[in-house]
Amino acid sequence: MWARLLNASACRTTLCLGAVAWACTQSSEARLEAETVGGLDDAATDAHVLYNWSATHRVQVRELVTPEKLTEVEAAVRKHHALGRKLRPVGSALSPNGLAFEPEGMLSLALCDQVLSVNTRRGTVRVQAGARVSQVMEALRPHGLVLQNFASIAEQQIGGFIQAGAHGTGACLPPVDEQVVDFLIVTPARGTLHVDRNSPLFDMLRVGLGAFGVVSEVTLQCVPAHYLLEETSVRKRHEIAAEHDQLLRKNRHVRYMWIPYTDDVVVVCSNPLEQLASAPSAPLLMPERDAHRLAPLRELLRKQCSDPAVIRDAGRMHFAELRDQLIRLNPLDTDWIAQVNRAEAEFWRRSQGVRVDWSDRILGFECGGQQWVSEVAFHAPIGARRDLQFMERLMRLIEERRIPAPAPVEQRWTCSSTSSMSPARLDTAVSGNDGDGGGVFSWVGIIMYLPTEDAEVREQITQKFIEYKTACAEPGGLWEQYDAHEHWAKIEVPRRNGQSVDVVEQQTERMRRRIRERYPVAEFQRLHAELDPKHIMTNELVEVLLLQDRERPHVPGDEQMAAVDVPVLQ
Repeated sequence: MWARLLNASACRTTLCLGAVAWACTQSSEARLEAETVGGLDDAATDAHVLYNWSATHRVQVRELVTPEKLTEVEAAVRKHHALGRKLRPVGSALSPNGLAFEPEGMLSLALCDQVLSVNTRRGTVRVQAGARVSQVMEALRPHGLVLQNFASIAEQQIGGFIQAGAHGTGACLPPVDEQVVDFLIVTPARGTLHVDRNSPLFDMLRVGLGAFGVVSEVTLQCVPAHYLLEETSVRKRHEIAAEHDQLLRKNRHVRYMWIPYTDDVVVVCSNPLEQLASAPSAPLLMPERDAHRLAPLRELLRKQCSDPAVIRDAGRMHFAELRDQLIRLNPLDTDWIAQVNRAEAEFWRRSQGVRVDWSDRILGFECGGQQWVSEVAFHAPIGARRDLQFMERLMRLIEERRIPAPAPVEQRWTCSSTSSMSPARLDTAVSGNDGDGGGVFSWVGIIMYLPTEDAEVREQITQKFIEYKTACAEPGGLWEQYDAHEHWAKIEVPRRNGQSVDVVEQQTERMRRRIRERYPVAEFQRLHAELDPKHIMTNELVEVLLLQDRERPHVPGDEQMAAVDVPVLQ
């Protein structure tokens, strides 16, 4: 077990918690790295270095606690509360914004990963919060059960899965926090609390961002295991406009992938196999078709790339690898990215068809490699067309400003959540309900890939992505007009990046104002003062966006965010 292997004092550990990778170097190398990471002193040379999944955030943490049972979690929280020392809970470090990262101290539940019990009569499963979604799925399979919905990556730990408000897709299906029946949370000031749906703490703490304590055990509601038939098709934008409402109403799971600088939208619909009235008309996807499907990307790479090794290996590359290799040739050239996008659209045209598998295997999908990503949610009742209007404006913004936006711009849907801090929380002032499609939210994600280890190029891509996101978030712009709010795992505290302090302060205050208008921040602060009065569970992001009440907010500096020495672990 990796935590035990890392006890040697001569080792400097580099962990990717999603894949649990580590390496040891001599202390001189550790000192060299300590000199290159801001805010560290000589005493920190044996600290753990952690990277998030998308390789955009790195933290050198002074203390990483890895308990193996509940009593050890409780002891660690008591100790750090008494000392007033940070102990931020971290899951698989999948959040693109490094939501769990805190340099002073972190607690990982990677070794608290047991599936404790399965209740087939009630259709529930109780797990330790460090259990990964994939583990839970395998434990449920013999019992004929499965989780209702999934995010894209099955290596998420259950604690982070619910605390950050993960979601799948389906207009009649809520975000995953709605699957929670009850949970144990170890709080600094009030100890271990059992929180269920009858508790006044339930709605606030369920999507608690790790700020109130360490969620240690969770009971989740399951559904009967089932096969899904997934159908992938490519439509034109005018076809989407004509069919959109019916697609959302008739399919349990729907996902759109908009391809900038083309008229193409990839539509992925999935339904329980037993609900199909007849056999699908689309062709069944077969592995031998891979060469045909990938040919447009491989041909473009062979035509434009001058590296013999890359050309030689192109025949063995899968879709995401080919896209990365193409983008890295000229990642900030809009005309080139548009050409790559057209090749990707042709890949999807050749991929049209159906496949059948267990629901958990269908609903996960390829996210690509290292990348910047932002995702927002906004109210989009079926029939109101706010979701299509949003996408039309976003595509126009990309094209008019010539943003080198790669594909896809992903769009998904859920119904609303009752969690107080969920971006899909339905305001009681908004009419409509989930039954008539009025409680539906649309989730839209934008990305820029980081397909190179060249520090200068990565920084250029980072700056271009900030411009991309800023264009969406500007005052009176797209996000504000649709009351779109970022996923908690994607929101970033504004940073200098060459801007004046006044500009960054204005951006931060505008972001905080929008958060106050959307969420019950006063109640969040009241409960936080009660459960974590010394702020040992928080980090900069939580403090700046949710807990600081002052006229001049904290302004982070020009810290380098895009890590350049991360091994990609697929």
